[in-house]
Amino acid sequence: MIATRTVGERLRRGFSFSLFGQLSTQALAFLIAPLLARVLTPAEFGVISIANSVRNVLVLLMPMSAALTVSYFYNLHRSAPALVRRTVGAIACLAIASSTAWLLVSLCAGPFLQRHFLTGFRLAFWPHGALVIVSAWLLAFQSVPTALLGASERHSVIAWTNVALALPQAAFTVIAVLVLRRSAAGHVEAQFFSALLALPFFLFILRKEAPPVVDRPLWKEAIGITLPLLPHQLALWVLNFSDRLIVGHYGFAHDLGLYSFGCTVAMILAMVIGAFNSIWSPVFLEQARANPDAQIHCGDYATWSFVALAAVTGGLILFAPELIAILGGARWAGSVPYVAPVLIGYFLQATYGVPMLALYHLKRTRRIPLISVTSGAVNILVNIALIPRYGVMVAAWSTAFCYGMMSALAFALGHPLFPLRYQWKPLLVIPLFLAVAFAMQRAHEVGWLYSPVKAIVWLAAAAGALLWWKHDHPAPSPGSIAR
Repeated sequence: MIATRTVGERLRRGFSFSLFGQLSTQALAFLIAPLLARVLTPAEFGVISIANSVRNVLVLLMPMSAALTVSYFYNLHRSAPALVRRTVGAIACLAIASSTAWLLVSLCAGPFLQRHFLTGFRLAFWPHGALVIVSAWLLAFQSVPTALLGASERHSVIAWTNVALALPQAAFTVIAVLVLRRSAAGHVEAQFFSALLALPFFLFILRKEAPPVVDRPLWKEAIGITLPLLPHQLALWVLNFSDRLIVGHYGFAHDLGLYSFGCTVAMILAMVIGAFNSIWSPVFLEQARANPDAQIHCGDYATWSFVALAAVTGGLILFAPELIAILGGARWAGSVPYVAPVLIGYFLQATYGVPMLALYHLKRTRRIPLISVTSGAVNILVNIALIPRYGVMVAAWSTAFCYGMMSALAFALGHPLFPLRYQWKPLLVIPLFLAVAFAMQRAHEVGWLYSPVKAIVWLAAAAGALLWWKHDHPAPSPGSIAR
């Protein structure tokens, strides 16, 4: 059994490195956003948003949930390195074959889909639509090596890799959009060249750590776990990005650009959640398998992780007007109302991931699509029915609501099977804090004199949460093991 202190240190160390990598990757994009906002129109931002949505759904679908599968089998065979190497190699081979099949199908179907469904993507399919698809295929090669590095807790390698790859991506974007004035087309081209540049490194990691092999029995076992997750991955894309396509289809190009720019602020929370998920998944799966007290310890860590995420979410909601003003100036002020629902949706997405991992650990993956597909279907129906009448704000709140539904369903189906010992009092304070933050933001959309008041409220809430945590986690006495 791994001592609690060891688990806590692993989580903190892994989170620190992962957050550093996420910050390094996204910080450049975040810093470039103000420059793009002064060159691109909201309609052009909308085109970029649609391109990103298409690329993201393909990155989800192409490797057949290879990242989660690698984490699962790595922890299952951790004590047998040779078996781990062969198993991961088989998963990599399966992921490459699946990604290539998706590439060919997408290139064939792409012109038809753009003509009839992706009308908001106002660039020619050849070459720019095709570049979006090929970029997704190149990015899919990163899934297995990154998951293997994460499962083996080499988070520093992932962090420095993200830093090294973020720099040329930012450079390509600046050159294509700001220097050459290629607008949305330049952004698509920059994404393609940055993905192409990263490919040799990830192929090298894969060749060194787990060379792809054909192993049909392992493929069959892996497919049995991952195939039910494909509808789940598609539903996640529906919740995250399909609203952009629906909005673009109905012709709200200007509003789509404002909505997409509002999501820029949410990138900060997405970085934190990405760092949390990258370390939580392998540690949770290992603890659930090997530690008899996993439900107590993981419940405690999950509780206070949610509190920390809520503190970040509330702070971003409070200061959304100021952040939008700094990033884009007055002409992007219309983005502010979209920030709060996007942030709340991201937060609820993070809470959903914890009970979902319990289902994955118990191999009850057939329940996962039931959760996500139900929520995704509700999201699409609400968007199709209400966006034409009430506008883009429907998309923002519908996504947040459906992530809340997904979190509730995951808890209802996963918690009884593997009940974590959450601390409910801190969790019950989270909705109150987020409601106060939202009310204070809406009271004064942009008011610099009001900013110190909001800062005091946020700092007081964060300090209270920290004191509460310290009260529940006293320093260990000599010779004892701290929680």
